[in-house]
Amino acid sequence: VDEVRYYFDAPTYEASALSFKGETPLNDIREHLTTVCDALQNIADDQFGAETVKASVWDYASEVGRGAVLWPMRYALSGKEKSPDPFSLSQVLGKAETLSRLKTALTRIEEASSRS
Repeated sequence: VDEVRYYFDAPTYEASALSFKGETPLNDIREHLTTVCDALQNIADDQFGAETVKASVWDYASEVGRGAVLWPMRYALSGKEKSPDPFSLSQVLGKAETLSRLKTALTRIEEASSRS
């Protein structure tokens, strides 16, 4: 049950865990997750599913680096190194919870940035 706890409870983690292979700076992650949030916000609630989520972020992720965008997105949603892809997670969690978890990740980045 613990390995799928993220479907029921928002995960807890350190902001540094959002970095793809520990290489992506927090400022870049902030930019990527903000762009993802903006894109997802524009999806109609009744259209919010794995395919529409993927379609709304894939080109951006491909342009700047899929790992740099999709890793922090997936980690923010699941809090796990191994979990379903962020598109499937988004569909299961729904739009409101997906955006809530992404915004929580942005808050964690702000808090970590202010400490350093």
